[in-house]
Amino acid sequence: MKEQQIMITKELDLTLIDPPEYAVRSNINDAELMELADDIKRVGLIHPVTVKPKGDRYEIVAGHRRYLAHQLLSAKTIRAQIITDTATDSDTVMLLENYSRSEVDPLDEALFFQRLLESQSLSQSQLSLKIGRSASYIGQRLQLIRLPEKLLEALAAGRLTAAQALALAKCPNPDYLQYYQTQAEEQGANARTIQAWLAGCPLPAAGDVNASDNPTVLLTSPAPPAVPSWVCGICGERKPAQECLMVPVCLPCHQQIKA
Repeated sequence: MKEQQIMITKELDLTLIDPPEYAVRSNINDAELMELADDIKRVGLIHPVTVKPKGDRYEIVAGHRRYLAHQLLSAKTIRAQIITDTATDSDTVMLLENYSRSEVDPLDEALFFQRLLESQSLSQSQLSLKIGRSASYIGQRLQLIRLPEKLLEALAAGRLTAAQALALAKCPNPDYLQYYQTQAEEQGANARTIQAWLAGCPLPAAGDVNASDNPTVLLTSPAPPAVPSWVCGICGERKPAQECLMVPVCLPCHQQIKA
């Protein structure tokens, strides 16, 4: 029996192609796109884009940046692989192709995972098998979607990494979250360092609801205005957090200072 061909490659009129309805990457760097367009102009398109038929048109499955680069170059056509087998999972093709090109933004990845789980009625374990990522990796990415708004904004802007944001989300006291977040952004603290900070974070005052049971949920609700403060390890006076430094000190030195 002749093996069914699931893709054919041909030149397509660029005006017949639409961008992906759900792109893996929400942000495309203009400078990098211009650099890609220059490369294509100089050496040509090395890897064709992948498209799927959609009525009498085509939709980009993989190669969105290459498609946009061709538009920048005012190209008339583009070499494309056309998915001819309707059973082919175009969403998975899109995700794996993006993995092979360059690092995917963690928040974009989380949102795309969520869409795959919902649209294909998959469990995290099933998605893990499809894309070659562990179930724990997928679970950690999905946690990003539920981050408090300020952490989400910092993550999207690149001021925090996914690991930093997830560590900060476990802050047991909402009044101190902004302080820790600022410290993490300015010092570039890794997740382990943030966890050490949080170990010394004062708990909310008695009467705060479920502070220790579900800190992530607590962080999403408005907190009363408060000025975090610390007791100085040298003079013993309580000072506002903005007047204190958080610096690594080894245990022997700390004991010597206290003595």
